[in-house]
Amino acid sequence: MTVTARRQLEYSDAVRRFATTHSEILRVGSRFTLTRSPHLVKLPTELNNELCWLVGLIQGDGNISGTRVLICDSEKRFHVTISRKFREQFGIALNVFHDRNRNSYYSYVKSRIVTDFLAEVFGLPKGKKRRLVVPHVISSGPLECRAAYVRGLFDAEGYVSSRQAALGITISDLSVARFVSKVLNDLGVKCLLRTRHRLDGRRECEVETYGGDDLRTFIARVGTEHCLKAHRLRKFVQLH
Repeated sequence: MTVTARRQLEYSDAVRRFATTHSEILRVGSRFTLTRSPHLVKLPTELNNELCWLVGLIQGDGNISGTRVLICDSEKRFHVTISRKFREQFGIALNVFHDRNRNSYYSYVKSRIVTDFLAEVFGLPKGKKRRLVVPHVISSGPLECRAAYVRGLFDAEGYVSSRQAALGITISDLSVARFVSKVLNDLGVKCLLRTRHRLDGRRECEVETYGGDDLRTFIARVGTEHCLKAHRLRKFVQLH
């Protein structure tokens, strides 16, 4: 058995344990529901790039509170992409609302099955965010899944400077920043990891990539789903 096949088996076992250890979760065909609930939810049976991207995005710009998953971004068009990918993975639609005071849009859904799944299989915290940790099923997964997770973090916390031929990801936790740096190096993207302390005393890490060749490799091997960042990366390619 290959390493990739073994990792997929470990993930499938985790999903199976999740579905069978909760007596209130009922299976209806290929979907799942709760006792006395009319809503059917799909659970991804295989670890895939889009699921890993969603996990990275939620860790970066989202949170789980009770039975609610919420993702924030100021670009309305990006939420169309988020909703489409979420529906593909879980079979349910996201709601979107606009906070005019903060000039941000929020995609959200209430689903106990989804929030418990993300918490138990991927270790995403419920409530106030604690120290970020790369989910084990991703850190031990195939390189393409790790790259998709980094793409999710980049879409949430990354920036592009086409004029300076640079991009970066701001991350609060050093271990996650080191993971991102290693994944980029494994993909052939040279990067620099820097740490600094904010005015409130908290440490902040930044993984940065400079130069035309490495940015092109980043575009090809990692990429972005964020419409504005994709536009800036295309602009860089046109200028260089």
